[in-house]
Amino acid sequence: MSSELLRRAMTDPGDLALRPLPSRAVLLLEGLQAPPRLAAHLRVFTTLPAS
Repeated sequence: MSSELLRRAMTDPGDLALRPLPSRAVLLLEGLQAPPRLAAHLRVFTTLPAS
């Protein structure tokens, strides 16, 4: 179940226009069995405009 939630956190479009994570990041997160919330936060971080 956790891997399914992680996959959704990395790919689900949601309400925001989120960018997909780089493939290396996806492999790392899956390999570490990272919590889905971390993947979701990383997607938001990569989508924010640079200041």
